[in-house]
Amino acid sequence: MFAMYHRDAVFVLSDPVWIVHQGLEAIRRAYRGDPPQGTMRLGAASVHGQSVTADYIWDAEPDRIAGQLTLEFADGQVIRELVTFADD
Repeated sequence: MFAMYHRDAVFVLSDPVWIVHQGLEAIRRAYRGDPPQGTMRLGAASVHGQSVTADYIWDAEPDRIAGQLTLEFADGQVIRELVTFADD
């Protein structure tokens, strides 16, 4: 999974937590230190220039959209990942 990230990529978890991980090594530490607690699937993706956005749904809650995932690319690698959370 980490091969998709540029070494200077930014990973952002948005409101309500607003956590930013700058650089590939920080992103690796974040995933290893606090891995996802389940699996998810993505909804239909929309492409806007070099960005792709899709809703994500945790498999444990298949009837609820948990939020959105946006990946921004440059030269075939992710330079920014933004994870937002749905309002409950």
